[in-house]
Amino acid sequence: MPADWDSNPRAAGVLRNAAMLERRPPVNEVLAFPVVCEQVGCRFDAAGPHWTHGTKDMIERADKAGVLITYPGGTPVRTRG
Repeated sequence: MPADWDSNPRAAGVLRNAAMLERRPPVNEVLAFPVVCEQVGCRFDAAGPHWTHGTKDMIERADKAGVLITYPGGTPVRTRG
């Protein structure tokens, strides 16, 4: 499901994440591919390496919804909280 970056560039990713979890039939698993954030000037850089913000958002949403989260390729590092 693509994000609509043209209509809402700052929130398109999180709006898409929410829409994916609200789909019918219900989502029963999320595949999370951890990618390190490389955003220049990211406000979280001082705390060290962290996942992309969209991935972290989807993992948090899926966890809150009780959806199984699978990390293909192995166990991920812990996201910053």
